[in-house]
Amino acid sequence: MLLLNIQSSPRGAKSALIAVTNAFLDAYQALHSNATIDTLNVWEENLPDFDQEAIGAKYKGVNKEPMDEAETAVWDKIQELAVRFEQADRIVLGVPMWNFAYPYKLKQLIDLACQRNMLFTYDGTEYGPLLKTPRAFVVYARGGTYAEDSPTPGYKARILKFPERCSESLPPSLSMQNPPMPEIVSMHCSRVSKEQDGVPVASIP
Repeated sequence: MLLLNIQSSPRGAKSALIAVTNAFLDAYQALHSNATIDTLNVWEENLPDFDQEAIGAKYKGVNKEPMDEAETAVWDKIQELAVRFEQADRIVLGVPMWNFAYPYKLKQLIDLACQRNMLFTYDGTEYGPLLKTPRAFVVYARGGTYAEDSPTPGYKARILKFPERCSESLPPSLSMQNPPMPEIVSMHCSRVSKEQDGVPVASIP
């Protein structure tokens, strides 16, 4: 049993989000002695830019055309990332809220790994998933409460829709919208680090 643990918070040991996902992984391993964890930290993975070489490699890879040295290096990394998704029996994904969205490094991973004929199909008319992972666990985290009596109550509706907006922005291979799809269990948590003059000061997840 292989779990792909995707970490997208840059805060390391100070991250409440990573603490929650690690607690889940510890509990999972306690129940499943054969479970192993492949941790993919988007900040430590040295992800290549999705630039001219990557885009060139993408289209040449799909069309099975020869690549130059730079394109080959990027394409090799893209395939390596995609294989980690393909091999996973379960996926654990931690998503901190940054400016009411998710970190750009997580989007970079998605842009690199989610390639046609690797994690999804496209026949010119419809998209379809190739990812066979049956279950995923997603933890969404934010620093503030945004309650009605807080200094920023107007953002509450956007906060509550954060998981929905994240899922809608995922590509067909990882989306929750188009069957057959993995069973996805999500947790949405917040954390306030301290209070200053009665006003909560939020920590970054």
